[in-house]
Amino acid sequence: MQVLVKVLEQEFVDDENVDKAFIKACKWYSNRFLNNEKYNNLKVEYKSYKDENKVKALIYTTVEVNEIKDRHCKVCKELHSKVYENDNYNCNSCNLLAYDNKIREVARRKRMYYRDIYFNKLRNV
Repeated sequence: MQVLVKVLEQEFVDDENVDKAFIKACKWYSNRFLNNEKYNNLKVEYKSYKDENKVKALIYTTVEVNEIKDRHCKVCKELHSKVYENDNYNCNSCNLLAYDNKIREVARRKRMYYRDIYFNKLRNV
């Protein structure tokens, strides 16, 4: 399962029609993100507003939930066997709050990572 986290959004407006605004948005995404190795797991969504001749590009990053869950379980089992010195752990009584917090933290880090790259690149242009 994947969780999407919004990184940023950008609006594009054209005086003539929404199609030209959409082309501007696609070019912007292609030039900034598609051709850059640093952005390896981004997704883009375009929302069009025909009455305003506007397109909004929404950029998302993904977090793979199963990978985080597997790492969490591995650490929990290792900790349980080392601290309590037994391997009779009960996964049914797992504290999923910690698991949920880890997912949120990874999502926050990924969002900040991509935002930092994007805004630093803008400063250097």
